[in-house]
Amino acid sequence: MEEMPSYGTIHRILKEANFYPYVLQLRQELRLEDHERRIGHAHAQLALMEADADFLGNLLFSSEAHFHVHGTMNKQNFRYWCNSNLHSFHEELLHSPRVTVWAAIGRQGVVGPVFFDGNVNAAKYLKMLQQQFLPVVEAWPAFSKLFFQQDGAPPHWALVIHNWLTAATYPNRWMGRGSPNLPWPPYYPNLTP
Repeated sequence: MEEMPSYGTIHRILKEANFYPYVLQLRQELRLEDHERRIGHAHAQLALMEADADFLGNLLFSSEAHFHVHGTMNKQNFRYWCNSNLHSFHEELLHSPRVTVWAAIGRQGVVGPVFFDGNVNAAKYLKMLQQQFLPVVEAWPAFSKLFFQQDGAPPHWALVIHNWLTAATYPNRWMGRGSPNLPWPPYYPNLTP
């Protein structure tokens, strides 16, 4: 019976063969029509850039991030040395409290950061757009040329948001899920710089 090579031997052989460890990435499955919509979106953006050489300069990117406020511990970086297993553990909340931070950035400036406690819904998002976002960007010299980008987060595509953006604020000058002229494709990577 042959012995298995040691971990060190296997590691050395892989290293000599220029193999490296990689982490498996999980991604949303895309259907054929999703690819077609992504390509259509890219072509629409190219057309906007060809029609307006300053389109990218007038693009206002927005995004949000969640920050958990309970002090999560990275157990991969935490080790303890002992002559016996103490069965140490750290308790965590199932649904930990978090803060959501939203901001928008473009060539003309930055809006935010805006902090949301708890979950962001359409009502909170609309209130922020009306009271904190719009007053800032309306004061910018090129407001009438700004093109607002938002991703496909659920509060962004609520009907009340769609109607507010389309009605008077940004008619034909916003991209996002449900946008009449530049809809956000399924599972599209965020364009935030």
